[in-house]
Amino acid sequence: MNANVWLSPLVALIGVMLGGVLSSRVQARAWKQEEMRRWRESRMATYGDFVTAVRSFRTYVLRPDSLIEVIALNDGVRMTPGFEGEGTFQYQAVEATLARIKMVAQDQATVDTAVRHLRIARRFAVARAVYGLDQIPRDLNDLLFRTELGFVNAARTELGLPDVASLTYPDEVATTTRGEELRTLDRMLWEAHHNGIPPANEGRNKTRAGSKTVVVDAPKEGRTTK
Repeated sequence: MNANVWLSPLVALIGVMLGGVLSSRVQARAWKQEEMRRWRESRMATYGDFVTAVRSFRTYVLRPDSLIEVIALNDGVRMTPGFEGEGTFQYQAVEATLARIKMVAQDQATVDTAVRHLRIARRFAVARAVYGLDQIPRDLNDLLFRTELGFVNAARTELGLPDVASLTYPDEVATTTRGEELRTLDRMLWEAHHNGIPPANEGRNKTRAGSKTVVVDAPKEGRTTK
């Protein structure tokens, strides 16, 4: 019996089988890479949404018309903020985004730093209710921005990215050329404002009489200088 009669179809069959296996592996690898890409993008979006939600919450807390009450907890030490209307919506948005982080985060450090950031944000709101709008301790404001940076760097580490630094205004002025440029610009603007130099847009002169200067302490740590 001629061996070619049965050998050729067998070789063809083996080739088809190997091709199918290789094709399946390639497709599985491509699917896995696509899934990893989507998962990474989902985590990045969730982490960004959390930072945005906390900042929006802080903005609401600092509004003159924000409604915040203080609720004492049973341990006799801690207090938590209570909200009405828009404040409730703002706070729930932060809590909901934190829940999303707990579902998608790969590293425990990312969750831990997010929880700490929210805890400081809650205490920031309590301070707003206790001290009033103009008397919130500066250290608490600084701590809020430091915990944000801590969360951002934990998220970046999880995503395989290097940490980002956040120079304070005094440090940037003291150590960098662009910091000195900022100081020069700030002095120019401050002197122009206090010397009564009119704005370049003459149409704005009508509202200048009603303007006022509010002096606030700059954060010492953790806030990116703009």
